[in-house]
Amino acid sequence: MHLRANGFEGAAAWLRAAAVVGALAVAAAVAPGAVADQVLMRNGDRLSGKIVNKGPDKITLQTPYGGAIGLPWSEVTAIQTESPARVLLGDGTDLTGIVAPAGDGAIEVRDAAGGGARRVPLAAVAFVNPTAEQSGEGWVSRGRVGVGLTDSSGNSDTQRLYGEADVTLRAQAQRLSFGGRINRAADTGTLTASNWLARAGYDRFVREKLYWYGRTSFEHDRFKDLELRSAVGGGLGYQVFDGPRLSLSVQAGPDYVWLNRSDGGNERFAAAGWGLRAGYWIVEERLQAFHTQEGFIALSSDGSTLVRTQTGLRAPIYAGLDANLQLDLDWESDPAPGRASTDRTWIVGIGYGW
Repeated sequence: MHLRANGFEGAAAWLRAAAVVGALAVAAAVAPGAVADQVLMRNGDRLSGKIVNKGPDKITLQTPYGGAIGLPWSEVTAIQTESPARVLLGDGTDLTGIVAPAGDGAIEVRDAAGGGARRVPLAAVAFVNPTAEQSGEGWVSRGRVGVGLTDSSGNSDTQRLYGEADVTLRAQAQRLSFGGRINRAADTGTLTASNWLARAGYDRFVREKLYWYGRTSFEHDRFKDLELRSAVGGGLGYQVFDGPRLSLSVQAGPDYVWLNRSDGGNERFAAAGWGLRAGYWIVEERLQAFHTQEGFIALSSDGSTLVRTQTGLRAPIYAGLDANLQLDLDWESDPAPGRASTDRTWIVGIGYGW
C-alpha cells in the first residue's frame, strides 16, 4: 500500500508540473510581446510571422508553419510589427520604429524612443529591414564558377578544359560585374581549341529598374585568327524583372571596337551594342533555364556583326553545387579568310554558386 500510494503521489506531482508548464505557455502566447508581426493582404488574409525584409517587389515573412514566404507587395494593404523595424522610403528618408496600420493604404511608424509617429503611404516604402545592399551601407556578392573537364585515352586521345566565372557586386544603386571563360582542347596531342574571354561592367541605377551602364571586354581565339578583340562602350539598361523566379535585363548603347588579327590585319570601328541576361526557374529551386547574349554591329557600311550567347539548364545538387548543360554560340558576319562564321561549344559541367 505504501508503494502504491507513492506511485499515485508521483503521478499527481507530474500532473501538477504539466499544468504549470501549460499555464506558462498560455500566458506567453497571449502576452503582448509574443504576438507576431502581421501582413494584411488585399484579399482579406492576415498572415502572422516575422517580417524579414521588404524588397522592390515583395515582402518576406518568416512563418512557423511554412518557412519563409514571399508575398507580392502590390497585394499588401498594411503591415504591423511588434518590435522596431527599419523603414527606408523612396526619397531616402530613414525611419526606425514600431509599424502599425494607418488606414487608406498607409502605415504609421512610431518612434520607439517616444519621438512621435509618421504616417507613410505604402507606395512610398522602398525597403523594410533592408539588407546591406538595399541600404547602400555595404556590397553584396553573388556569383558562380563552373568547370568542365574531359580526358580520354586508348583508341582516342583527347583532353578538354572549360572554365567560366561570373561575379556581381551590388550596393543599392550600383552594380559591378566581372566574368570570363577559357576553353582549351587537344586531340592526339594536337591543339584543336584555344580561346578566352574576359569582361567587366558597371551599372548605375537612376530609377528602380532603369540604369546607365559601362562595359568592356577582351577576347582571344587562336583558331579565329583573332589575336585580340577589345571593346568598350556604354548606354542605357532596363531591369525588366528581378524576382526570385524570373530575372531579365536588357541594355543598348554605343561601343568602340579594336580588332587585331594574328596575320597583322587590324581594324577600328564604332558600333551599336546590346546585351541581354535572363534566368527562369522552370521548377523552383530544382531546374533553372538561363540565356545571356551580347553583341554589336559596326556603324560602317559593311555592318560587321558579332553575337555571343550562352544558353542552358542548371540543376542545384547540394550546398551551392550545381550541374549544368550549356551551349555557347558565337557568330560573326565577317570572319577572317578561311574561318567559319559560327563556333558552337557544348558543355556538360559542374559549378558552385553563392
